[in-house]
Amino acid sequence: MKSFIIAIIVVIDLIIETTLLPFVEVMGVKPNMLLTLIAAFAFMDDRLAAVSVAIAGGLLQDIIFADIVGPTALLHLAFAYGFIVLRDKVAVDRVIMPAIMTFDAAVVYNVFMAAMFALSRLEVSLRGLLTLSIFNGLYTAAAGVIVYNILHWLYRKYSFMNKQSIFSKEK
Repeated sequence: MKSFIIAIIVVIDLIIETTLLPFVEVMGVKPNMLLTLIAAFAFMDDRLAAVSVAIAGGLLQDIIFADIVGPTALLHLAFAYGFIVLRDKVAVDRVIMPAIMTFDAAVVYNVFMAAMFALSRLEVSLRGLLTLSIFNGLYTAAAGVIVYNILHWLYRKYSFMNKQSIFSKEK
């Protein structure tokens, strides 16, 4: 049941990202909702869900939007791993740490995408990249707080969401 709910959350995320978020752009920037989901699952101490969301969501984004399948999924997988490692190393409260880490990850994501554009011989403005990265990071962090609180509520309300998978060694 938990896997089914997580799959539905990823599909809803993709639908929201493609249909609603273009209408709520601020200064041409919209939040990276997949990144917020990965961070929320990782900071909820659900490692397998964070990795699964990263791979499935990244592959779906690559299949639908990109010419090459894989880079987005790998990048999101790296973020999931980073969030998981940071979750074990730092004290995590309800809002501040996930927001800070989501901001940082959004900035790194934008720099990585700019590097991909530069490798594709597309022109990349350093000033535009800096502006985009900061605004996208702030917007993604703000959206991340909302997503984190929704998932926190979901984990508290439904006991099956707290059950660890057969692959994890905890609990």
